[in-house]
Amino acid sequence: CVVLISLVPILLKWAPSVNTITDKIYDFLGKPRNRGTKGIRDIPGPLSLPFFGASWMYSRFGPFNHNKYHESNDVKYSTFGPVVREEVLFNFPLIHLFDKSDIQHVLRNESEYPMRPPNEADVFYRRLRHDIYLNDGMVNLNGPQWHTLRSLLTPPLTNRNTLRSYCTQMNTIANDLMEHIEAESDNEDGIIKDLKDLVYRTGLETVATVSLDRRMGFLQKEMNAETLLILQSIKGYQTSSNEAMYGLPWWKYVPTRFSGVLTNLVFHKDNLFSVVGKIVDEVLTDERNNGSSYGDNENSILKQLLTNPQLDIKDVKVSLVDYITAGVDTIGNSIISL
Repeated sequence: CVVLISLVPILLKWAPSVNTITDKIYDFLGKPRNRGTKGIRDIPGPLSLPFFGASWMYSRFGPFNHNKYHESNDVKYSTFGPVVREEVLFNFPLIHLFDKSDIQHVLRNESEYPMRPPNEADVFYRRLRHDIYLNDGMVNLNGPQWHTLRSLLTPPLTNRNTLRSYCTQMNTIANDLMEHIEAESDNEDGIIKDLKDLVYRTGLETVATVSLDRRMGFLQKEMNAETLLILQSIKGYQTSSNEAMYGLPWWKYVPTRFSGVLTNLVFHKDNLFSVVGKIVDEVLTDERNNGSSYGDNENSILKQLLTNPQLDIKDVKVSLVDYITAGVDTIGNSIISL
């Protein structure tokens, strides 16, 4: 491992030499290479192998792993600068921007239909479960279909009244987190064990409260079966999704039952949809029987989605699952980075 890490700068800097070799081949053939217009291949980046791209860096033979992806980004930035090209499997190029001014420039020049590569494993799952999912989902769609779905699903998230309506609940969750930190640090060393797990459970409690209009109890020492199943499903789905995204894509070419990665992804995502769908059905039943108006919060995200006549109930359930799976990472990573 020490040897591999010490070789990182050398291995990464092999990439510029690839262009030099290419130039020599063109010279040998008597066909000068046109370097007047620079393209995406001229952006510096780590050594890319045929088919595998730069994924070798995260394999057992490489110096990094996906759990510490940020460390590889530190090396890329120090080696190549603020704009880096990294090729993934099948040599598909990804461009990393490390300078905030570059990031701002990209965000401020967004087109009407921005192009975003879909999560292939998630798309595969959604099409496999076509009885549940009406489309590939907002995070995977592009073009007019993405724009239509986005216009229906995002207004509750960007409404100022919606944000204000959750202030009290967010403050309560923050106080619960502080109590946990005080209790966990009450030892001889004053060290909090498993802080990352605590932070991510807080993120999950936060996003579940916002999405489902109820406290699920992820910060309690003893969770009920429903809460524990959501927690296990989130962790299992994230693990299998990362393996499918960054590992070798054998799951694309074998039946689902022969792919451990895809089998786990389907299992955990099914469980997550089942629990969230059950909660939504309970809310709808309560509304029909008791006229509860989906709780006391008139500006709740759940109420706004359920009362939108243009949204199918399946879209509502799927969107809540997407909010939770995406939100827990966003909140957890943000708090950890503070």
